[in-house]
Amino acid sequence: MTDSNIMTLAIIETENGQSMVIQQQQLLVYSKTNHIVKIFAVMRGTNEKPKWELEFQLKGEKERALLVTSLNKPRQFPRLNNMVEMVKVWCPYIENIVLDIHLDQSNS
Repeated sequence: MTDSNIMTLAIIETENGQSMVIQQQQLLVYSKTNHIVKIFAVMRGTNEKPKWELEFQLKGEKERALLVTSLNKPRQFPRLNNMVEMVKVWCPYIENIVLDIHLDQSNS
């Protein structure tokens, strides 16, 4: 971890390997302090049953942080539009929300 972190980020083992994680309550602080550089929407699952996950690029970090629940499970959304609405609620200090959308080819 770098000195630019304002909170300690955890690393957990997910089905896609190790991931640096961020919890929902941390998003407000990161957005308020301008530490969120980019937001990624990653589609996992299938085209028929997509599961959208959020990843955040934070200042000073090489890896992206996966949004997880309080139980350290990836926070998944069945619909992309619901996910965007939640990002607006969780990150009210970000004026322009631009999502990079990625399809996870390993789960096809």
